[in-house]
Amino acid sequence: MEESETKAKLINESKKFRQRIAELEKRERECKQIKKTSRESEKKFRAICAAAQDGIIMMDNEGNISYWNKAAQRIFGYTKKEAIGKEVHIFLAPEKYHEAYKKGFSKFKKTGQGPVIGKTLQFLAVRKDGVEFPIELSVSAMKIRGKWHSIGIVRDITQRKQAEEKLRESEEKYASLIHDAIDSLPSGIFIIDRDFKIVWANKTIEDFFGIDKNSLIGCDKRKVIKERIKYIFEDPEQFEEVTLRSYKNNTYLEKFECHVLPSGKRKERFLLHWSKPIRTGALVGGRVEHYYDIT
Repeated sequence: MEESETKAKLINESKKFRQRIAELEKRERECKQIKKTSRESEKKFRAICAAAQDGIIMMDNEGNISYWNKAAQRIFGYTKKEAIGKEVHIFLAPEKYHEAYKKGFSKFKKTGQGPVIGKTLQFLAVRKDGVEFPIELSVSAMKIRGKWHSIGIVRDITQRKQAEEKLRESEEKYASLIHDAIDSLPSGIFIIDRDFKIVWANKTIEDFFGIDKNSLIGCDKRKVIKERIKYIFEDPEQFEEVTLRSYKNNTYLEKFECHVLPSGKRKERFLLHWSKPIRTGALVGGRVEHYYDIT
């Protein structure tokens, strides 16, 4: 009887042992698969990073560079060997940013949060040759083994900024030519926006009304009419009523004559006034007003 019980126990223990071995073998296979998948993922990540046109830089929990791709080398001029282990902000940012970085980094180490995390911002950076240049930077935080790290995607936007500057200069030149052309017109012109703010008045308006055009820019045209402009005309109430009526529904104002009274440098003259709404462009909803001298 005792022999049978012992035999049964041995058989049971043997089964448990085989089951344990099977579980360990299964775990080993799973570990091997996980390691294989991890190696494949890492290879894919490194291949993508190596081929990326944007710089990819990883920062560890101490603020040091832990990853540096080929594009980062091209953008900044430092090799991977030169960059790895360097304090990223001191290494790549102009000195004027260092103090702000030091203040914000301690918070990032604890929480993974900061003023640049999750955003795409523009900054100045410094190349190996000491030249400052504009970059666009997107930063994300990630937790690795309980510590916060970050990954930054860096794009050199020097050419974009140069193109924007050329466009701005071109627009300014074009605007200047347009303004000069409008200023030289024999007719007086007001341009107002949808909120009735005066955005432009030409030199002829100064001559006709005897009012400095620069003192009118940015003013509410309705208020200017009531407080200043209408009083230069022989019939101020008629001028106010006819002009403001067209403002209510932003309709066309048919031509009507108005008599400017002389005062100081302002000459007496008869003007033909008409205006129309702006239907397209940045000033849609505004108006263009014309005054022709028919004296």
